[in-house]
Amino acid sequence: MKLIIILIVLLIVSVVYTKLIVEEAGDISNKAETNKRQFKDLKEATEKLQYADIFRSSANKISDHNSIRIDMQGTFQSDQQLFHNLQAQINGMNGQSTIAHVNVAESSMVDGHGDQTKLEELVAKTLIKSAEHGKSYNIYKKIDTSKPSKTPKHSKTPKPTKSPKPSKSPKSSKSPKPSKSKTPKN
Repeated sequence: MKLIIILIVLLIVSVVYTKLIVEEAGDISNKAETNKRQFKDLKEATEKLQYADIFRSSANKISDHNSIRIDMQGTFQSDQQLFHNLQAQINGMNGQSTIAHVNVAESSMVDGHGDQTKLEELVAKTLIKSAEHGKSYNIYKKIDTSKPSKTPKHSKTPKPTKSPKPSKSPKSSKSPKPSKSKTPKN
């Protein structure tokens, strides 16, 4: 009996903790060159990231340290998922001020403080990777888009389309659709 309970728990855990996908999504469109101090400030700013701020519903600064701030620039729909557009930018610079760019899908949201901390760490590492390589990245869980969403009859929510296009948000760089090269991350 204990073995059956253990197997059921393991099955539930394996379903709940599916792997997140981190994928490169092209060059940062308004990339600024960085120096060692700015890169150090980026690392400090990423350490201050909070789970709730990653998934804010409106654009705002979510973290900063000295010369660098991290903004949630807004949200956009792509492949039937809602992404949050995070950009690390150099303070006081107009124009090409972005040094890192990561889109985080709401499908990657998790319950539990430990799992939220792991997601914060993944977003932080991906922002640093973005700054190192000059690339934008997407973080998401693969969802089945072949089945139509079940919307209750009383709901006024429109049914999703097959290929939604990203919407532009103020001061955002072009937010690319997830590409096909996928690297699973825990």
